[in-house]
Amino acid sequence: MIRILLTLTLITSALVSGAANAIIINETFDFTVGEGEFTVTNDSTDGLYAFFVGNDTASGADKSDPTLASWLPTVVSRTQWENGTIGFPTFESVWTPPDTTTISWDATFGAGTNQALGYWSDGFGEVPQAPIAAGTTQGGFIFYAGIPNSPFIAFGTNGVIGQGNTNVVPVPAAIWLFGSGLIGLVGLARRKKA
Repeated sequence: MIRILLTLTLITSALVSGAANAIIINETFDFTVGEGEFTVTNDSTDGLYAFFVGNDTASGADKSDPTLASWLPTVVSRTQWENGTIGFPTFESVWTPPDTTTISWDATFGAGTNQALGYWSDGFGEVPQAPIAAGTTQGGFIFYAGIPNSPFIAFGTNGVIGQGNTNVVPVPAAIWLFGSGLIGLVGLARRKKA
């Protein structure tokens, strides 16, 4: 009986955690150049057309990957969000830009936050281009400065498909650790030969 309850608990927690994390945004930051990158994993069943990361200290947003040519990076203020004046393009059918006046800024990004980095699939000729497809990962969303573990919200074809906080990936520390491990292995190999 205890095994059955334990199994059911594990299955339920796996399902709940998977549902809660349909969108995962990892961030790396290079302090030497003051630039970071968001990598977005879409584990939902919908295409991801827009996401926003609340961040008061970021000075700008950009993109580095040529496949993101149709994505528009920008900094959005609390006032733009609350007034619904973000500047989404109008599309005929594929996705409906969110009515941000109905989504609480404070509940999404926190009461002390006054700006968010926004990235969305801009359209050419009334048709949105290149969403992040379900089951894929896309990097190349650049930001300048910023606060780690910031809250985010992501939108799909018909509304919100994910919310949470970004995950910090300490790439420079990982590289140093990997490099020191390799040096240690080379040292061991030389020692055994001698």
